[in-house]
Amino acid sequence: MTYARLALLSGFLAAGLSLASCAGKPRAIGAPQVLIQSLQLLPSTNRAELKVLIHNFSNVPMTFDRLEYRLQLAGEEAASGTAPIGFEVPQDSAEPVTFSLQLSDSALDSLNQGSESTDGSVGYTLVGKVVSSSPSRVFPVNYAGKLSKTPGKPGAWR
Repeated sequence: MTYARLALLSGFLAAGLSLASCAGKPRAIGAPQVLIQSLQLLPSTNRAELKVLIHNFSNVPMTFDRLEYRLQLAGEEAASGTAPIGFEVPQDSAEPVTFSLQLSDSALDSLNQGSESTDGSVGYTLVGKVVSSSPSRVFPVNYAGKLSKTPGKPGAWR
């Protein structure tokens, strides 16, 4: 093999390896999971601070704009609305979002009855959608879980 052919073959090999390294991992964008991390009643009102956790299972960071939600506590309508998010959640990560909401009277009754139950928990359902701007997508939210009374913190569930 001549030197010119060897140089040409080396050039093709280098170009092929260079292109293969550019391919990278394909973007895998999946629906995030949104669940309640904690709920804190505000004194002498029907208002509460709700902290939700947004899990981004994708292999790319995602910028979430807002959460449109409907919350049920113990099967009763508790609250609904839109909560602004406005930040990026890194890939394979989770970030909390805290917002204030107005609870219905039946939701307050459910929380009080739940705190008196044997295990001190209240079932909840969070449904709606979370909107992302990067990438531009709308993802459904549908999560059912339980909130338990936080020991030593009146009016707090997690």
